[in-house]
Amino acid sequence: MVRRVSFPDLSSQGIALGCIPSHPLNKGLLVHFAILVGIMWLTSDILKWYPYIEICSQEDPEEWERPYAMWTHAERILAGATDEFLLTDVVTTIKRAIDSRVRHMYSIYDIEGISIQGKPKRKLDTLHYLGIVRTTMLREINEIRNGIEHEDNPPPSHEDCDRMLDVCWYFLRSTDPLVRRVVCNLRLQERASDESPYDIHMELGPDRKWVPGIRGWLSPTLVSRYDPGGWLELRARRILRLRDYRAKFPQHVVDGRLNEKDVMVEGLVRGPEKHLYALYCSYFRCG
Repeated sequence: MVRRVSFPDLSSQGIALGCIPSHPLNKGLLVHFAILVGIMWLTSDILKWYPYIEICSQEDPEEWERPYAMWTHAERILAGATDEFLLTDVVTTIKRAIDSRVRHMYSIYDIEGISIQGKPKRKLDTLHYLGIVRTTMLREINEIRNGIEHEDNPPPSHEDCDRMLDVCWYFLRSTDPLVRRVVCNLRLQERASDESPYDIHMELGPDRKWVPGIRGWLSPTLVSRYDPGGWLELRARRILRLRDYRAKFPQHVVDGRLNEKDVMVEGLVRGPEKHLYALYCSYFRCG
């Protein structure tokens, strides 16, 4: 059975020398660097790797259950609705339930803190932009509610209000995983099965101010001192060859399929923005 290494905090181990592979054009030569390696480049192929949740935190049920209490209240009103005023109450209560869930997601994920160009200003549009929800029907509910509230429009029919209840329910259910737990660590695996020794452990989320931190074993062909074009910019803290890692940490078990030239990479992903956006979307898909 293959056992994977648990990476230590190398910053406390006094590592004085690492190594990084050169650009592929340098015919695979290795260049030695000190502790703070500096700017490196990581292949964007990792954006196609399979993401898995490693660590997550559980959230307070009282917070994520509250929109369901509003939804139940709206359902109860609709069951006895005999005039337009009660139907209006149904619409406004459904809107409150949706808004409550949106605010909760914004709060626990600090979505305002995700700083990338192109992020919409409106909250629902931002959730759509990050791949969290589809918003067509939610926008319609918002427009209906605004028409009632600001233009004194009549409320929808009993049947239409029932459909709005369904839309709200599906919205809450689809976002439940994101509010019941908050992902702290992901693992990006080269293949869906455990057929490859290469993977990346990624710390990402609101606690890290949305700056991805990565550690993992990679082939030296996947990192470079130069930007080949379209790769991820990595502020590397250190890179160690397998043999150097074994010499420094003989007590740690590593995957037996690793090659002696493979490298352990640790650092922060700083761009470009389109790749940060892809990582954020992958993060929310895992939730």
